[in-house]
Amino acid sequence: MKNFEFRISFVNGDASFLNEGWSTGKDFLEHVYGDDTGVPVTGISISVETESGKKVSIVVPNNQSDPYVLVDGRKFK
Repeated sequence: MKNFEFRISFVNGDASFLNEGWSTGKDFLEHVYGDDTGVPVTGISISVETESGKKVSIVVPNNQSDPYVLVDGRKFK
């Protein structure tokens, strides 16, 4: 997943990069949700609406596909 970086910023200014060792979205999702949660997730989607009204989503599928971005429904890689 070279086109995806998962970073958490803490209130004290520290940052944590959580994408080391992940080659697929499936690896990422297993790290976040574990691999024994019962029904597997199909992916993670983070969606926001910008001040200008654009709808932006970051999608990490639970398969061998690369993460991608949707802007107003249009897919970008």
